Amino acid sequence: MSSAPSTTHINLHVRRYPLVNPGQESSAADPCSEQIVLLSLARQKKANALTRDMVLAATSLLQNLGQDPSVRLLLISGEGAHFCAGADLGWLQHSTGSTAAVQQRDAAILGDFFHTLDTLPIPVIALVQGTCAGGGVGLISTCDSVICHDQAQFFLGEVRLGLIPAVIYPYLRRTLPQRKLRWWSLTGQSLSAKEAQALGLCDHVFSHYPEKILHREITALLKGGAVGQKVIKRQLSTPYPLTTESSREILGAALASEEARLGLEAFQQKQPPPWLRELREDLKLPM
Repeated sequence: MSSAPSTTHINLHVRRYPLVNPGQESSAADPCSEQIVLLSLARQKKANALTRDMVLAATSLLQNLGQDPSVRLLLISGEGAHFCAGADLGWLQHSTGSTAAVQQRDAAILGDFFHTLDTLPIPVIALVQGTCAGGGVGLISTCDSVICHDQAQFFLGEVRLGLIPAVIYPYLRRTLPQRKLRWWSLTGQSLSAKEAQALGLCDHVFSHYPEKILHREITALLKGGAVGQKVIKRQLSTPYPLTTESSREILGAALASEEARLGLEAFQQKQPPPWLRELREDLKLPM
């Protein structure tokens, strides 16, 4: 199969990997229209720290992916030795010396980015190596699965800069135990990969060859119906508890869906669901 098409945005690289129906040869000229997207942070010399333009471009890209029915899954990684050092200090320093309107605008830019990623209607997997700090921690706390290298280090060091990780707290508070989050925020100390895993910040730790874990996660996600996964993501991303009435409405709509009809028929007939897909091309991870 030919190499996956790639596109470049502002310090962001995007690669698309086509999916195939089970049993279809990888060399087939006409794969199904669905795909997996790999988004790589590409600012290696600055540990992939997020600039204002990067965040704006990433938010726009995520919004487009969320509206593209062909995208089944998003992978996020950092190129080079590190995942993401958080928001660029130059950007933050410029903001501290600006007007209140500029400061509120910059905070909104970051907040919109994390909210867009958190509410993305497709599964998201992050692959972490090296440094994961500040906004990088916020980024992975919005993902559905996090795979990290055993030497990765996690920092929530805003307090040591006189700052507060306010825009990522909504995601961290549902991910980490409250007392641990308080201590981590108040001290700015680092966490090892094993400590992060024990707290629930990452799901899998590897020393070599993350592809094996990643392939297992992808295979599990592709067994789920895409429509159902969208509804699940929307339901679990809502900031307020769902009422009994709204939950009944959601289940009723699911029972009435074509996806449910096909899925139940396939189960009864002991057949794979019609949405089942496979990734045949090797992923080229930039880490």
